[in-house]
Amino acid sequence: MKSIIYSNRHIYNLLMRLSYHTGYTDRLERVSELVENGSAVLDVCCGPCNLFPLLARKGISYRGLDLNTTFVRDAKRRGIEAQTFDFLSENLPEGQFDYIIMLSSLYQFIPRDKEMVSRMLAATKSYVIISEPIANLIDRLPKILSKILGKLKNPGNGPTPFCFNDTTLTQLMGRFEKNQVRTFYIKGMKEKVYLLKKD
Repeated sequence: MKSIIYSNRHIYNLLMRLSYHTGYTDRLERVSELVENGSAVLDVCCGPCNLFPLLARKGISYRGLDLNTTFVRDAKRRGIEAQTFDFLSENLPEGQFDYIIMLSSLYQFIPRDKEMVSRMLAATKSYVIISEPIANLIDRLPKILSKILGKLKNPGNGPTPFCFNDTTLTQLMGRFEKNQVRTFYIKGMKEKVYLLKKD
């Protein structure tokens, strides 16, 4: 059963803004800047599709995929193309999208994280953009509070106790060094962004 964080778009966005502060907006803006006008974008683990409004201004063809049926229904009500999708068991559409993007979700697939990056690179026409937390408020709380809040990180397929830090994310993405085009941190150094090019 998904946690309350993933049960309502407004609760999710509030907690994200509290966690990232100014970095929350910076992350969305800087990721959208990497996408060329008029491109086709597949947003994997799209959540409430917060990237969509920025991409829509650029004439982007957008589709969001997420396991969370609540977020998908909400997106459709707002006129956004979205569908329920389980990345662990379903295949991505291949060769249809110029960019495949994943925001703040790769940690959910540890220890299959390398496999998921490889699958996105195989499916994209051109680029993969990954923006992943390397620090968050939960890490800085007392252990007992961190444990309680950690259990709330359940998007619908079980709690996700693992997360990256700068070292472990760098080690993972080092396996895709030949694909790396750009790498940068968002404001506040809480998240790191990678632009990868298909072989």
